[in-house]
Amino acid sequence: MGKTLIIAEKPSVAGDIVKALPGKFTRSKTHFESNDHIVSYAIGHLVSIAYPEEIDPALQKWSLDNLPILPELFPLTVLPNTRSQFNALVKLIRRRDVEVILNLDPVQVHADPNMIGRVLLNLVVNARDAMGGSGKITISVGGAVQPKDAPAEGRWGVVSVKDTGPGIPDHVLPHLFEPFFTTKDRDRGSGMGLASVQGLVTQAGGHITAQSPPGQGACFNLFLPQV
Repeated sequence: MGKTLIIAEKPSVAGDIVKALPGKFTRSKTHFESNDHIVSYAIGHLVSIAYPEEIDPALQKWSLDNLPILPELFPLTVLPNTRSQFNALVKLIRRRDVEVILNLDPVQVHADPNMIGRVLLNLVVNARDAMGGSGKITISVGGAVQPKDAPAEGRWGVVSVKDTGPGIPDHVLPHLFEPFFTTKDRDRGSGMGLASVQGLVTQAGGHITAQSPPGQGACFNLFLPQV
């Protein structure tokens, strides 16, 4: 049976998580570990934005010649003084016995815990089935201010469930949240269904989106209003 890797914000948060989990933990320089869980702590921020050539890093702004041109993606670079911590975290993520990854960034939202549990269980089971028994599931928790795919302006808590499976075909994506729609065989059942998932999230004042870039698996984002 594989282990769950939990990435905590700092050692004190990791310690609190360990106290709440069952089993006996041993502590190393970078993480706690038991038979079922690995709790790693990333001290501070490990990466920063790598400025494109058009940006003057000293001024941290665009040069006048290139002001109208904004790149779609900003690459990230590891901060020099955290490279060893970053490499230790990457090593844990790549371990073959790690099946589930939880990236935790404390955030408070208005939502029923039972509802969140039902929704996450459904998404994780779907991800497991999509991967066919081989791959990794990553659950990330964080905050966002008016992300581009959020339902409205404001501060949102974002829960993401991402897998390394084959992804969702383009012709299927628009129909994912339709009632009774499923891509599973009849003998495997359809679980709660994504239409029901969407309904629960909507009742909580939130929103759910699905993304599946080619060759990068699938990612479901739950947006819930922050406290």
